[in-house]
Amino acid sequence: ARTRPEDIGLLPDGIQSASLEHVPAKIDKKPYSVADDWDIKSALKTPAIWMITILNSANVFSMMMMNNHQVAHLTDMGFSPVIAASTLGILGGISAIGRLSSGALGQKVTPRYLIAIAFLLEAIGLVIFMHAQTTAAIYAYVILFGLAAGAIVVLHIAMIGDYYGAKGYAFLASTVMVITTIVGAGSPVFGGYVYDVVQSYSIPFYTCVGASVIGGICALLAKPPKRRASST
Repeated sequence: ARTRPEDIGLLPDGIQSASLEHVPAKIDKKPYSVADDWDIKSALKTPAIWMITILNSANVFSMMMMNNHQVAHLTDMGFSPVIAASTLGILGGISAIGRLSSGALGQKVTPRYLIAIAFLLEAIGLVIFMHAQTTAAIYAYVILFGLAAGAIVVLHIAMIGDYYGAKGYAFLASTVMVITTIVGAGSPVFGGYVYDVVQSYSIPFYTCVGASVIGGICALLAKPPKRRASST
């Protein structure tokens, strides 16, 4: 069965030999790239994969919250429906820029540090948004939050590949995605429920700020995993 690119003669960029025994660990000079693939069972026992899961869940929680409730909040604050609705479309475009730029930057700078910085920008953007009185402040939030959230979407996936290799990549990435999808689905429900009870988005939005803090901490803690020494 052919289940890998190598099975049909495809090799990583820069590799000329058909033998994969001499593939260097850092073909494209990434800050970190594992030399030998992890098996799924061993990978799931490492703290790093769960730190990655938590940080991505924090990002998706905030993204879904803002996508579903930022327009309503802005109209409640007195901004025109056109201004409020435009932020959603612009946010998507800025997020795309964040995804593209972070993919290239992550080849040169350690991704977990970039993610920690991105979460800091997310938190700042959210605070600006909650206290926005001008259109300029709204667009400052759009730029900060959009770039940061988009970057994290790409960088956390890159971390999985860099840390664990290709063998278990699909399963590990899918596991992270399933958990974060569940968290993301519950986020706007939580926001809507709290608003109905207290008639304010302060608690949901400050929860997003808290999620950014947690995500940033998890990013710093998500160091490259180490293999346990085999017992003899």
